[in-house]
Amino acid sequence: MTQDTVKIRIATEQDSDAILAVHMDAFGVGEGEVIVKLVDEMLDDAYVVSTPLLHS
Repeated sequence: MTQDTVKIRIATEQDSDAILAVHMDAFGVGEGEVIVKLVDEMLDDAYVVSTPLLHS
């Protein structure tokens, strides 16, 4: 039996495009554009306390 490992890390600025692409894919054209704009603003906001965690 093999065991898969998931690594979780704090997202960096280099991850922004991938994070936005995942949201666009998840919500599709129209709604996705609104969600991506909100997520992009949160990623740019210096006052946002939470930082996305990524797993691979």
